[in-house]
Amino acid sequence: MLLDVQDKHIVQKTILINIIIIFLFMFSSYSMDISFLGGIIIIFYLSVKAAVKPVEAILMIFGIKLTFDSLWIVKPESYGSDMFNLLEIYCFPIVILSILSIRHIKRREFWPLFFTFIYLLWATLAMTFNGVNIDGPLLIRQSGMLFGFLIGLAYIKKEKHFDTVVFLLFISTLIPVLASLLQVLCGQADIQILNFKHSAIRGFRYSGFYYDPGSSGMVSIVSIFACAYLISSDKVGLKLRKILYGFIGCNIFLIIVGGTRSMIVAAFIILIVFFYKYKRIAIRFMPLALIVALLSQPYIEKAAYKTTKEIYKPIKVSELMQETDYRTMFTGRVGKWQEIWRKIKKGSAWQICFGHGLSSNAHSSYFFLLLHIGWLGLIYYLLFQFMVLYKISMMKVTTALKMTSMLAIVSVLVIGISLTVVLYTSFQWIAYLILGAAISIGNQRIANEKTENNFFRSASSSLYGAERSYGGYTRIKS
Repeated sequence: MLLDVQDKHIVQKTILINIIIIFLFMFSSYSMDISFLGGIIIIFYLSVKAAVKPVEAILMIFGIKLTFDSLWIVKPESYGSDMFNLLEIYCFPIVILSILSIRHIKRREFWPLFFTFIYLLWATLAMTFNGVNIDGPLLIRQSGMLFGFLIGLAYIKKEKHFDTVVFLLFISTLIPVLASLLQVLCGQADIQILNFKHSAIRGFRYSGFYYDPGSSGMVSIVSIFACAYLISSDKVGLKLRKILYGFIGCNIFLIIVGGTRSMIVAAFIILIVFFYKYKRIAIRFMPLALIVALLSQPYIEKAAYKTTKEIYKPIKVSELMQETDYRTMFTGRVGKWQEIWRKIKKGSAWQICFGHGLSSNAHSSYFFLLLHIGWLGLIYYLLFQFMVLYKISMMKVTTALKMTSMLAIVSVLVIGISLTVVLYTSFQWIAYLILGAAISIGNQRIANEKTENNFFRSASSSLYGAERSYGGYTRIKS
């Protein structure tokens, strides 16, 4: 990839920190205290960078974020479960960047921040009015949308910086994706340090460095975004392009193995849209797609069997939240949704409209928001997402950037069917950073065009005035 000397230096440091993080992850099984201290040192280093060199800090923060998430379990051994973990402390350099970002954001770019602030205020007031204790960590997790917009709008005003961020995001997914692939190929018993979930119904579901397959799947989605953007923007060499094709195949395979069907749908939406727009890329990817299909066949058949079984089972929406029979409804979450639905129905009219202020293990953004901020809050959230989608579609940016941004928000909405995306901090940071950057770059292009037009008008006026003066002088002399 074409990078200047400064960006190459940042990439080298980012790769080194990623390697250090993996060592901290592996060492955590021997000493949590040392791994925690190592994580704190990295966060302190990024915080200093955020205060001194914000743009460089952003590149490094997002270049290591998905690898750093592997330290989710690391806490000092002498403290209980109430201690903040490293992922929550990682917000500190982001907060510094956000505070410093306000002066860099133009007035016409404040509308996403206003809507996001209202969303967070709504969530806080819902807790307050219902007598629920203010849950700080919960609000921090929900604020990923605000932080992503702030940083994208304030600091990513050039496509050069956006290209570097995407390249570093790809680097941040390298080790986690390879670890997950190794885990699938070897089986959970052979790699004890990697995580997995097991149930009688769904069997083993591998999650690699992360707590659950949902988190691992979102890393694969980000990796697909990064690879597809870098390929379609024609800013990488042939060797790296081949690696990117391979990583798209690996990520599709891992998502299918994970078995979360909303994640599978989101991944295929991304690929279908990109391949429809860039048909030459689709042709080159076809041989690899056939290999992935062959390797994934057992998992595809399992998902297809469950899906067709549900399609042929009569569905009555009026009975969905009351039925007692096991039904996955393409998600496996209806049992949890029924419990939330019963809580919502028991509330007052005010709570149904504005929320109970309660958190829940909903496994759905929409059911979580229904309980948390009510029907009006959910409608507000959805209207905001669709407004951002419309605004992005009208922006004057490159096709690759526009498609990446629009697909980022579509992925948030689709995956939100069966996963509580509004609580996945990393995925929100990245998705809304992309959206904020697209808005910022689009506005910057409009500003540059206006400046150029004003310059040419001014130059033309000056030239015309000079010609008139010269002509007049000639006539008087003659």
